[in-house]
Amino acid sequence: MKKYILTSLMALMCVASVSYAQTMFVDEILNGDSIKHAYDVNMIDSVAHVDSSRQVVIYANKHYRYAYQAENIDRVYFSDKQGVNGTIKRVGGCSAGEDLDNSMGSNSNSPMNPFVESAENDTILTYKYDPKQKQLTLKLISFPGNCCGEGWTMNLATVKDTIDVQPVQKGYDICNCICRFDLAVELKNIEAKKYRLKLDGKNYDIDLSQTPEGFFLDVPTGVFVKNSPCKSNIYESEGSEDHDNYVTSFDDGYLPKGDTLVTYTMDYGTCLVVSHDREFNCCPGKIESKVRVSKDTVYINSYETEAMCSCDCLYDVTTKVENLKNKKYIFVVDGTEFVVDMTSYAYGEKFVILRGERGAFFKSSECKNSLFDNEKGLEYEEPTTVRHEKTDTLVSYWFNVLTGEGEVVSHNLLYNCCAELDSKVSIQNDTIIIKTIDKADVACKCMCTFDVTTKLYGLQPRKYHFIVDGTEFDMDYSPISAIIYKGVIMNEPNGVFVKSSPCKGGSDVEADKEPDQTRGGLMYVGSRSESADTLVSYKYDPKTSECVIVSYDVNLTCCGEVGSSTKYEKEAIVIKGYQTGDICRCQCVYDITTKVQGLKKQKYRFVVDGDEFEVDFSQETEGVVTR
Repeated sequence: MKKYILTSLMALMCVASVSYAQTMFVDEILNGDSIKHAYDVNMIDSVAHVDSSRQVVIYANKHYRYAYQAENIDRVYFSDKQGVNGTIKRVGGCSAGEDLDNSMGSNSNSPMNPFVESAENDTILTYKYDPKQKQLTLKLISFPGNCCGEGWTMNLATVKDTIDVQPVQKGYDICNCICRFDLAVELKNIEAKKYRLKLDGKNYDIDLSQTPEGFFLDVPTGVFVKNSPCKSNIYESEGSEDHDNYVTSFDDGYLPKGDTLVTYTMDYGTCLVVSHDREFNCCPGKIESKVRVSKDTVYINSYETEAMCSCDCLYDVTTKVENLKNKKYIFVVDGTEFVVDMTSYAYGEKFVILRGERGAFFKSSECKNSLFDNEKGLEYEEPTTVRHEKTDTLVSYWFNVLTGEGEVVSHNLLYNCCAELDSKVSIQNDTIIIKTIDKADVACKCMCTFDVTTKLYGLQPRKYHFIVDGTEFDMDYSPISAIIYKGVIMNEPNGVFVKSSPCKGGSDVEADKEPDQTRGGLMYVGSRSESADTLVSYKYDPKTSECVIVSYDVNLTCCGEVGSSTKYEKEAIVIKGYQTGDICRCQCVYDITTKVQGLKKQKYRFVVDGDEFEVDFSQETEGVVTR
């Protein structure tokens, strides 16, 4: 039954004139819910009941039109006592004039006051509640509006404990530009309880009984979407046969060998993430996921609320992350870390994170120094080397054995001053190749040096061969002797093991091939075989500044893994062949190939498996050293 239908601006003003109330309420019944709409009387032009469409239409602020189905309206009335209502008290920013400065309180300039926004924190909403007055003061920071607006007003809609705040800009003329405004909103008749604020399409939950003031930042937010049913019963006990088909992950979960860890798809500002094969109880109660954001890192952790049964299951857990900006984020999903690139615009494409080694660009330094400055009259010059020639450090790195994560920094790279740097990671067996690229569309007439950092994930405790912007080195932490491994590759001659020949001959008694248990797992440094005629051969490439050196007939054992080490000691390049792993009692001889980098066209002294010689690469590029 409709109690009141106002049909004209005259009726509106007559009712308003007998009351001090400045708020018109429209009570609507929709899908069983009672929705209370509040309008500022000053912005309403007229209210009409359109019989042909069975609608009640509110005309406001010259060009706004709000239509309701007549059969859904319970009543239209004026009151300052009933229902949540409010007004926009102050406006700051853009062409509106005054800023809010101290209008929010006597101590509003205090750095601890949440009403003082910070550009670094990207504050978009602050609130402060007065329980005595039952008044909630909101500050909407950098709210978008038209440059030619004539002030602001506000509409409200309240259903249950949800308050929909709708700022409305006054004025008829619209400009082709957008401004940002700070709007101070006062809401009345607010109880000290939990509310959900709806603002500009986003939801903000506040509990005024617990937290009477606070703020919200413009950062990604996430929500649990769903989980799959139990995909398979993993095990009744760890000793079961089925349990052997699973491997333990670093976060104490169980995952099928070689299976998918995470899949995700991107949309405008959102990312739908599926964490695969999470191990939870067969009777988990509810499976949920929690999203936490720290700077540019998004953490997603899934969990169970109960564990009532004596068995475990595998589940897929889906989480939606919203409010992502057009930049790169680091996602850590149930311990699996990877990079989501929102600048790629690969919307709808499915990305898969598999078990195993992987990597992605992390960050780039600012320009460390400008090398060619057009303002000084110098023309733009293209660098002839990847790195600045005078650099000391080429590459630095660290790795965490427990988490399998690490970082590689490529130092002092020469790129255009306006470069937009990125890195690409490719992994082939035990070789990790990292290459820096420039994605910028424009170029300046100057060059800079940069440090570019790449993150690596899923590394196993074994030996890896790295090629980082042309700099090669080996990193071996298979004999785990520390948790964190750190290293630096300096701009000096450095060498990497390339290969070894098969066993060329030696003691070949079958009984002697049993590993010597007293020496297993140690590094065994070889020596030159007495029967060797050719000791060393070398070949230098002046274009790459590399020299390939072969050490012939190095005496090692029949077992183990052959390698070589290179050190720069006392102005000499010392290369030694060695063997790790199981050491046998029988002997073999091997040819060991090592590549030495960073060599200039000058004289060097080499000590290769005990044999010393000198070579001047400005005079010759290849040769042989014989006994």
